[in-house]
Amino acid sequence: MSERPCPEFPFFGGNYPDATCIDGYLWDLDSCDVPGGPLTNGGDDPCPFCNFEEAVESCMSYRGISDVEAIKRINRIRAEYGFCAKYPSVFDHHGCLTGDCPHDTQAECDAALASERAATPKPEER
Repeated sequence: MSERPCPEFPFFGGNYPDATCIDGYLWDLDSCDVPGGPLTNGGDDPCPFCNFEEAVESCMSYRGISDVEAIKRINRIRAEYGFCAKYPSVFDHHGCLTGDCPHDTQAECDAALASERAATPKPEER
């Protein structure tokens, strides 16, 4: 799973964020009967942000498309929310959104991100 929390995003038919990730699967935010109550619809669709491989398989099966097309579709969603297209658990830095990530391994990508974070002053330090 990614260290970055998965965003809420449109998935269940709304033109607003109507899906949330719980343990790697999407739940419908509109399926709650009372404010703050339990969600009653969801849990079947893999999250494209933290459950990439299953999301690709699900997209292939549901849409009847190739793995290449499914990966492109999932990566378009991920890029819209700032997640790296090359390494599913990493979010944007160094051109990763376009698939031009310069790192040879996910470990290198993760290390560059950690280094970048350490070098960035926190708001209170600015």
